Amino acid sequence: MSGIFGDETTEVVIGTDDRVQITNTVSYPNYYIGRIAVGCTGTLISQKHVLTAGHCVADGSGSWYSSLNFTVAKNGSYEPWGSENWSGAITTSAWFYSANTNFDYGMIVLAAAPHGGHAGWGTYSGGTHRITGYPGDKPFGTMWTHSGTPSTSGSYRLCYTIDTAGGQSGSGIADTAGYVRGIHTTGSSSQNCGTRMTSTLYNTLQNWIATYP
Repeated sequence: MSGIFGDETTEVVIGTDDRVQITNTVSYPNYYIGRIAVGCTGTLISQKHVLTAGHCVADGSGSWYSSLNFTVAKNGSYEPWGSENWSGAITTSAWFYSANTNFDYGMIVLAAAPHGGHAGWGTYSGGTHRITGYPGDKPFGTMWTHSGTPSTSGSYRLCYTIDTAGGQSGSGIADTAGYVRGIHTTGSSSQNCGTRMTSTLYNTLQNWIATYP
């Protein structure tokens, strides 16, 4: 699992670190966001389905990860709804076998619903967005956030100068109303990028939820 654990320690901050800690993790929309045991972030988009990056559930070379339990609204040692076991994971064949970053998204199916709620989500249409998650360069299990304006990159991606760090892979790219419009996946010294929520991706996720309840 070196790919995932390596991701958790790679800092991807653009210039000054402008991330702010979320101290009230049980407020809207933070209580839909959680830490995945493998070292990523995910968002509940149904009562039992966690949206995350493909590279948080599989290595891109045909193997699945196994540490996928999900702790929603974790705040350091405080776990208001405990940690939920996972019962299944899904990603695209393009990511699973070929590590194609255009299809770097995945879903974890939980054995039970943490609290019965979930975030809203839909296709990307521009504007200010926020990335909130569990960076590996901050105190363990603490939630941090930063906002900015993404730009589209090709047919599948969004790029932005929103500050992130390893461990925030899989975080939702959420609009100002808290609706998830993309999934954060990668970073570099000049920009960070993620998978854009297109109508095709939206329909794929709806199908996964219906097929793997």
